[in-house]
Amino acid sequence: MNFIQARVQFPAGAPYDIVDEASYILENKARELQKELEAEYPDVELFKDLLVMADGNGSMAFAFLVFQNIEEVNFDVEKYAARWREIMPVIPDAREISFDFSTAGGGGGGGLVKPLI
Repeated sequence: MNFIQARVQFPAGAPYDIVDEASYILENKARELQKELEAEYPDVELFKDLLVMADGNGSMAFAFLVFQNIEEVNFDVEKYAARWREIMPVIPDAREISFDFSTAGGGGGGGLVKPLI
């Protein structure tokens, strides 16, 4: 599977409302990135799915952007992971914001998972 994962980590015990707000920020910026991709690659459906969640107990917000058909356009997942990170605003009280990506492809197995902290 080809994806980018974004994670915002807060200090233990952070109030759920700030973790939840971070998940909304991740989603909004993922949608912004999706629009950029649709403009850059109008003839290929690259975007497959977006999953966003807030884990109050773990004091983390996550988002996963899942891609398809990337081999048709020589899509650079690392470039867009860096772009997502670049368009993220400062999130008050966040301890860490990280972005990982995978280029394992549709066959499962192998591939690369690389952190962009």
